[in-house]
Amino acid sequence: MLEHFVEFSLIDHNPIGSFLAHMPPSFGIASLPIQISILVLFLIYVTASEFNDLFGGGEVGRMLFSYRPSEPQLNRRQRIRAFVRLSKLADAHTEQEFRDPTSTANRQLLDIVRLLAR
Repeated sequence: MLEHFVEFSLIDHNPIGSFLAHMPPSFGIASLPIQISILVLFLIYVTASEFNDLFGGGEVGRMLFSYRPSEPQLNRRQRIRAFVRLSKLADAHTEQEFRDPTSTANRQLLDIVRLLAR
């Protein structure tokens, strides 16, 4: 439409006020779907760009196209809690208790390590 306006006013030297009267016959139905499709593609691009800025760089692509494991991994808060339990366990028991495979300290240690290894 802008190209047509420039051609109408600058190249053909027609008055600017008569462009609206000239527009309907010069624009056919054939150009309307092209303009609508360009508008839709532009809106999709702008929306995706805004979501990418909102969630952080590359996060939208990672959410849409990344592999999801069958077992959900621990979130940050659960990992921190596991490390706090591990720290309290280390403060409460000696090294020899951890080395004894029959002790409860060893079992708790292995449970925490297995949880963090997922």
